[in-house]
Amino acid sequence: MDDFIWDQFSIRKNMIERVIRDYWISIDDYQINEDGSIDVDGDVKFTETTMRFLTELPMRFNKVTGAFDCSGLSLKTLRGSPNEVGGTFNCSYNQLISLEYLPEKADCLVLDNNISTLFTNGSNCNFNKVVLIDIANISENVLSDKIVRNSKFLNIIFKYQNYYDVWKNNETMDEQAFESLINVEGDDLAGGGGFWLGSVFNQRIYEKQSGADAVAGNEVILGGEYGGQALGWFYPNNYLKSLYDKVNDKRFITYYWPENHTSYVVNNPQHPRFGQPITTPEDNYRRYHWSLKKYADFNTKLPNQDESFKNYIFYRFAETLLLASEAHHNLGNNDIALEYINKVRRRGYGLNPNSAAPAVDFTTWTLNTYLEESARELAFENNRWFLLKRLGLLGERVTLYYRNGDTAAAEANDAVNSQTPWQPHYVNCPIPQSQIDIMGESGSQFNIGY
Repeated sequence: MDDFIWDQFSIRKNMIERVIRDYWISIDDYQINEDGSIDVDGDVKFTETTMRFLTELPMRFNKVTGAFDCSGLSLKTLRGSPNEVGGTFNCSYNQLISLEYLPEKADCLVLDNNISTLFTNGSNCNFNKVVLIDIANISENVLSDKIVRNSKFLNIIFKYQNYYDVWKNNETMDEQAFESLINVEGDDLAGGGGFWLGSVFNQRIYEKQSGADAVAGNEVILGGEYGGQALGWFYPNNYLKSLYDKVNDKRFITYYWPENHTSYVVNNPQHPRFGQPITTPEDNYRRYHWSLKKYADFNTKLPNQDESFKNYIFYRFAETLLLASEAHHNLGNNDIALEYINKVRRRGYGLNPNSAAPAVDFTTWTLNTYLEESARELAFENNRWFLLKRLGLLGERVTLYYRNGDTAAAEANDAVNSQTPWQPHYVNCPIPQSQIDIMGESGSQFNIGY
């Protein structure tokens, strides 16, 4: 380094150290960048008791690997804030006019609703979590109310607001863009519609009209609390039901409707007995089976709307953990395999996934325990077929457990009279005949058994 550059660097370093000292900034190891900003390996915190008068950050930050806390000052702008924060960026309890110069990325953002606008000057800011502090003495402010009311969507808004231009520089909010962004529950998704899974998995309840009056004679409007309409094509069998600890496993209550309600209440406002219990529901209703509520949508606009707008379950972190457990077992890493599968199991029991739970943890890894835990967690999420086929167990497991009768006699009857008994060639789906015809003679090797 030549003398001039060294002198400039020394001057810059001395200035930064003086700022850190004079402004009582608690700061970990740092390095100076060519543009005069600094990168910090660790946390940054301004001592609020001595710096309450500070209206602007006294130096420029680029990256901070830990947390950045500039709360409790008198900042009117975030100019000088780091572009990236590894931990929490806390800018609450200031006098901010806007959120311009907000970090582009942080694990968590903490702010309060005493702010003129959430305008970020067109930047999309990626936060995993946003914590909003509601300052009560400004609750009459219209913008503040909107921020508080939609606080759970703030992390989404910051990520995508540049595309929707929700917050304007004139401190107003584009209501239409805001509503489009958060996608109010129960509304159709833009450019699409619902799907039928909500009703496909409903319990089967058949209602008999009690009396000649088509309105007053209907005691129950078949809403979600009673399992939905009298339609249900797919439902879990008794093998799946037997896998759950029905008392302690939270998934059993969370994922499924109970079978055979012990009590019904007249919920039709037009009925003369509205609100009163139905003492003999078996005379009016018959429920065939327990059923799934993973796809039940309680927020559709109309009570008689069949389609569901609830998010479709495509892939979940639990499946990643289960696949990782299987992979580590196959590599001989049984301790890791057990830890991954037990994370899923602990969460299912409402426990801390990251803390050992001897009462529920598996102590040995077997293929059977793995398949059973996968069934408990991922039932009806459209991955069981592929898992069993990949393991070469599809035919075996379906043959063993496809029956759904409530008694041994019923199961035996199912086994004999099933219209679709399992056949070995079912492991492959048939290729359309039109494609077979195009293949010519080579097509004869496909669709064996069909």
